[in-house]
Amino acid sequence: MADKFTRRAEASGWLSVRLTRGGSLASLCEYTRVTNLRESGGRTYFTIADGYVSVGEEASLTSANAARYLSDAGPGGAASLIVHRLSANSSIQRAFARSAAPRGISGGAGQRSSTYSAITVESLSTSRALTAAKAVRYTSRMRCLFLAPVALIAAHASPAIAQSVPATPPPLPVSRDAQGCWASAARDPSSGVNQAIGVDERENYRMRLSHKDWQFAEQAPVPIRLRATETPAPEYGPERSQDVSIEALGFRDRTGRSGLVFPLAGSGYNFRYWTKLSLFREGEAAPFAVVANPGGLANRSLRPCLMDLARDDRGSGKPVVTKVTHRNPGSMYITNDDYPPAALRARAEGSTRILLTVSAHGIVSDCAVTETSGNADLDGATCSLLTRRVRLKPALDEAGQPTQGTIAMSISWRIPS
Repeated sequence: MADKFTRRAEASGWLSVRLTRGGSLASLCEYTRVTNLRESGGRTYFTIADGYVSVGEEASLTSANAARYLSDAGPGGAASLIVHRLSANSSIQRAFARSAAPRGISGGAGQRSSTYSAITVESLSTSRALTAAKAVRYTSRMRCLFLAPVALIAAHASPAIAQSVPATPPPLPVSRDAQGCWASAARDPSSGVNQAIGVDERENYRMRLSHKDWQFAEQAPVPIRLRATETPAPEYGPERSQDVSIEALGFRDRTGRSGLVFPLAGSGYNFRYWTKLSLFREGEAAPFAVVANPGGLANRSLRPCLMDLARDDRGSGKPVVTKVTHRNPGSMYITNDDYPPAALRARAEGSTRILLTVSAHGIVSDCAVTETSGNADLDGATCSLLTRRVRLKPALDEAGQPTQGTIAMSISWRIPS
């Protein structure tokens, strides 16, 4: 099956790019909705504000590393990255031509290259589909950050579409406790309900609501009927709703308000991205709480904290039976381009041995140098680069459950000839 992109714009204002290979999900990139979409000189310009990328377990797109990731090394042509730069506010401005002529976007030495086709781009805020040039084929780095910009932009963007693209809201404030990470929405001024969406290290999503007049005993089970309503744009069909009977738990928030916490997904339902949620007590026809669901915005806000949870997760905590292994044995994690400039100037060489502590999600949580190369820059680069780039399968306990483990690695630094 041909490699392809499919992408959808969530009602929250986020763009998602999914890369599939042979029908299986290979990786996922997420961006804020594009802004300042406009045409000039036959090219379509847009800005991605507050960019965020999730590639496997790695999350990165900052002013410090975006310039390094966004390199245009193609041999010529029009359907490619024409301009890229970081503006003063760390937005990324890019310009793409409308032609379907091929051009490569490739990485440096040691980077794996693949060829992909841009298929379609569609906006939920307008009935007009943005259709990318289906004939465009280009070469990209293995990092899907390279792939997303070409797939996001359309061959026939118009001013009307540009006007329909709203500004991206800022992230919600996030806190962390023993139950996981929580993104708190502003209190609803009309109802006085406090709202937060949470996620734990197993990616179980929950919502908690509290109010000064509610009285629910802490940790007491409360049977409720939960109704989710989805209100799409008119061109995507009528409003629909679904009811489920679930058990919520009483709790008290930091201000002493009483409330309920309940799962957003379970057997037969998944309400993470539905527009509105209504809560009913058993036997009552009117809801005692109705709240908007900031699912997409909450998901974006929670991502960094979720990464921290996954990095710290010890899993079962039981002894390791199956050791940590590489997901892609033989992968080249460090190239000549990564040689620390200070070590290069000093003509320093050597081998660094390290011990990586790996969480139950296969994410490196700690790096310790067990044998130095004799140069601090080489040792530091070894830990820094491998911590971010290595892809690992977690250790397993006797029952086959993920648990925290370690793996030793060694890097030999030799000055390139």
